[in-house]
Amino acid sequence: MKLICQELQEIQTVFRPHKRFVNTTCHGWLTTHPDKTMSIGDIPAIAKSALPASATERNIQKGFEVCGILPFNQNLFSDQDIFLSFVITRPVPDARFAEP
Repeated sequence: MKLICQELQEIQTVFRPHKRFVNTTCHGWLTTHPDKTMSIGDIPAIAKSALPASATERNIQKGFEVCGILPFNQNLFSDQDIFLSFVITRPVPDARFAEP
């Protein structure tokens, strides 16, 4: 039985390029600042320059195409695929009526 998260894993088509751009940007930062250690304060500027390069309309659409969400496919997930979610959505039992 496959899980929905396995199907949605293909959305990584958006995040793989982003990771590549972040790594390239980090490498560039380290090259231009050889005497400094990168800190948490440097990350927003790195993400700001990497995100527009990776989160393109085509990458986002491709992510949804690969996992079958775009174009819309109402039969993508069967009842068996989402059966496990019923375990999570059950009401919490009332402790007052539990057997000792």
